[in-house]
Amino acid sequence: MPRIKELDKEISIRYGLQPGDEVLSIDGKKIKDYLDFLYYTAEDQFVLRVRKEKTGREETVLFENTKNNLGISLEGIVFDGLRTCQNKCIFCFVDQGGPVKRSSLKIKDDDYRFSFLQGSFITLTNLKKEELERIKNWRLTPLYISVHSTDSGVRSRMMGNPEAGRVLPLLEDLTTSGIFLHTQIVVCPGYNDGRELEKTIEDLYSLGPEILSIGVVPVGLTKYRKGLPSLEPVKEDKAREILQTINKWQARFYQTRRSRGIFGADELYALTGWELPSHEEYEEYPQLENGIGLARLLREESKETIKSLKTQEEKFVAGFFTSKLGAWAWEPVLDKLKEKGVFLRTLVPANSFLGPHISVTGLLAGRDLHPFLEKKDPLPALVFLPRVMFNEDGKTLDNYSLFDLQEQFSPVRIKLASDLGEILEKINSFRGESL
Repeated sequence: MPRIKELDKEISIRYGLQPGDEVLSIDGKKIKDYLDFLYYTAEDQFVLRVRKEKTGREETVLFENTKNNLGISLEGIVFDGLRTCQNKCIFCFVDQGGPVKRSSLKIKDDDYRFSFLQGSFITLTNLKKEELERIKNWRLTPLYISVHSTDSGVRSRMMGNPEAGRVLPLLEDLTTSGIFLHTQIVVCPGYNDGRELEKTIEDLYSLGPEILSIGVVPVGLTKYRKGLPSLEPVKEDKAREILQTINKWQARFYQTRRSRGIFGADELYALTGWELPSHEEYEEYPQLENGIGLARLLREESKETIKSLKTQEEKFVAGFFTSKLGAWAWEPVLDKLKEKGVFLRTLVPANSFLGPHISVTGLLAGRDLHPFLEKKDPLPALVFLPRVMFNEDGKTLDNYSLFDLQEQFSPVRIKLASDLGEILEKINSFRGESL
């Protein structure tokens, strides 16, 4: 049953509602998800039935929504059970997560409501007929779809589900109904690369402008693949081939639609050494959460930060942990910082927790940092850890907290940071404390 998470003080006083109260119905209708809540509360007036957390009593409130801003948020998004994935994808991270402790990386989510509200990718294989109709009738757009291949046989093999082969008719149904889509292709060499990749892109292109973007990312392989199909990582030659295909199709998209339409993951550029697209060429970064454009955005945002930074009279050295891919992204930023007298030293641990093919910073574990405790080369007095290593509970993939790591690395001071601005702010604070 959905509970109230937060509400405006005025609403709380006026209707006697409190965080923790259960929402039983709206105009007599039970709500199965946050979409229902938004839909039924869009009226100017409605009846809200709640169960009070403190007393357990049920109360009915005639609610007048005069401001077009309800002022109430709920705990969670789905209240009738998460739609979980029934596929057996050959590249599924959950199946190859090994000892990962983080619960969010153990759940196979394939729920269209999260796709619409939070931008998570779904496969469409677990979509019921009534859910498909709801998407179209309620205009739940845009959605984020994991396509991988439009060939029926290839997609079924990749996803371990014969139903997966029906993807193209489903995409056609959605796009002709006015549903816009962001799509992704996870490239697995030997399965959906080469001609198969070309065919998939061409099929998506033929669906028209309702395909807002196509993200092409290399398969991520951990060392925990026992019992799973053999897969090869994307290496330099294959990455170059993929980028050549992307560039060709970008030209076609732009010529006919004035949008580049298809974008490659940062990792492809790091593998090949090719120059990243410009800030403008990413077209507002439609698939940033998919690792597409993060490096360019980092470099772009850092420009203004560095421009406003005064040149330091006394050289200062700090360190920060990052992945191999992260170090590549930061490289030109660090060169510019040196000109201002700030020296950030990248500390790049191997990903021993998940394996050498995992190159993203957010998947570093606490134990990956241990080798730096044993090195004879001393660490700087101030070292930064990226916030993306930690979940909402402040834990790494292997359950380390910042406090745990600080104890191990003492007397080195460890701080968290999300971007260059925060790093520089904390450097200034640290220098002030040290004077």
